[in-house]
Amino acid sequence: MLETNKVVRNEQIIFSSIAEEVIIMDTETNYYISLDEIASVIWESISKPIAVQELCQSLCSQYDVDYDVCLKDVTKFLSESTEKGWVIVS
Repeated sequence: MLETNKVVRNEQIIFSSIAEEVIIMDTETNYYISLDEIASVIWESISKPIAVQELCQSLCSQYDVDYDVCLKDVTKFLSESTEKGWVIVS
């Protein structure tokens, strides 16, 4: 995944926000996952297409994190979510 790729969550995925967490349910596999605070922020941020670079810049401005570390962690989360069909990359 490149920094210039745009990502957006798959509209077919059912989720719910509870406090500062997001719970995702994949209806095809009946798989549930609870996202931690940062992953929940990422999930909320990809409701509309956004470049990975822009997403990381936003996270770096909200949290005390180095851009390269953020990019690595965000890319990992997005890649795993893409493999599961939760995120669409363009």
